[in-house]
Amino acid sequence: MKNKGFIATSLIYSFFLVFLALLAVILSSYVFNDKLLSTFNKSILNRINREIDSTSDSPSYVQDVLDILHITPNATKPNFNNLAISDEGVFIADDNFGPSYYYRGDVTDNYVVFGNWGTGNTRPLPMYWRIIRVNGDGSLRLIYEGYKLRDELNKDPISTVAWSTSNTSTGYYNAFSGKLNEFYANKILGTKYEAAISDSGFCSTKSSTVTNASNCTKKEDKIICNNEEKSIDDFSDYDKIVTFSPSPVGISPSLSCTKDNLYSVSSTEGNGLLQYPIGLISSNEIVMAGGKYTTQENTASENFSNIDFYLFKNYNYWTMSIYSKKTNNGAGTSLMSIKFLNNANAAKPNNQDDSTLYAFGYSEDGNLVENALDNATYGLYPVINLKEEYVSTFEGDGTISNPFIGKLDRGA
Repeated sequence: MKNKGFIATSLIYSFFLVFLALLAVILSSYVFNDKLLSTFNKSILNRINREIDSTSDSPSYVQDVLDILHITPNATKPNFNNLAISDEGVFIADDNFGPSYYYRGDVTDNYVVFGNWGTGNTRPLPMYWRIIRVNGDGSLRLIYEGYKLRDELNKDPISTVAWSTSNTSTGYYNAFSGKLNEFYANKILGTKYEAAISDSGFCSTKSSTVTNASNCTKKEDKIICNNEEKSIDDFSDYDKIVTFSPSPVGISPSLSCTKDNLYSVSSTEGNGLLQYPIGLISSNEIVMAGGKYTTQENTASENFSNIDFYLFKNYNYWTMSIYSKKTNNGAGTSLMSIKFLNNANAAKPNNQDDSTLYAFGYSEDGNLVENALDNATYGLYPVINLKEEYVSTFEGDGTISNPFIGKLDRGA
């Protein structure tokens, strides 16, 4: 009897051990399958999101760039009548290629290392840049910040030069463009960095099809001038940020322009007037980043100075945007008929005999101002565009201590 009892107990104990083993297998299988299912679902979700991106306004390759830069854009539109003195993040506006994502305010996570200031046997002096925006084609627009010497960042402009040699000259290649071309030829052309540059172009309006923007009004999302609907691209850089300021339309900066006003090397998407794919920032980009133009119509009590956003450099510098005052007798308009030509001796534009021609600049006091084209006290901070394929090699978080760095500057 005792043996039978012992056998029965042993069988029960054995069945119990088998049960525990089976339970352990089942639980392990459940955990594994749950993780697998979770990963599978996440993969499907990511794929669906990418498919949504590819059929929405922003292509998937633009989303890839946003992911690399850790960008989550704001869904709202900022008020351009206000200065941006804090980190407001990234906003969306259309350019010539689609939705563009631009930084606004006192941002600190848009530093990029690209290129070497030193040449020949000179030891490497890494060049620092700030991201202005992700272009609609996925390329990355950068403005020069300086080069690093030991532990200091030299933030001087690459050159101090007149916008043009005469304030009635219309030669685009006359002064500042020559210095930009020289910079490109010395630092980028023929180096390993050249292949990373995109010819995405630079907007700078030569003229406007609107006869007098001050007569325009805004109805809902439409701009009406003399009972005719107009596109924002029909306005000059001046009108987008100056004439609109005291008018009912309000400040309306834009990142887009007509093909004729998109300065590029190739004539496929732009006007094909550049020798190299390098330019300057536009007045519209400065306003969208957080600056503001001071018009004579504004009250003296309002503050228009901004030294607390990423485009303030504590140095006078030029933009690529033309500005023109009205004629002395008041008969002229605020619009431009400037022709940007390769010829430095181009004739003075029509209907400008009583006007002095100006270009926009940003001052060391933090103001977006107009300056005569022969003012030689303003500096140049080049703007370039990096290809999306190169941006995909970035590492870092964009801070000055850990800037975004691509494979060419990591030695990879």
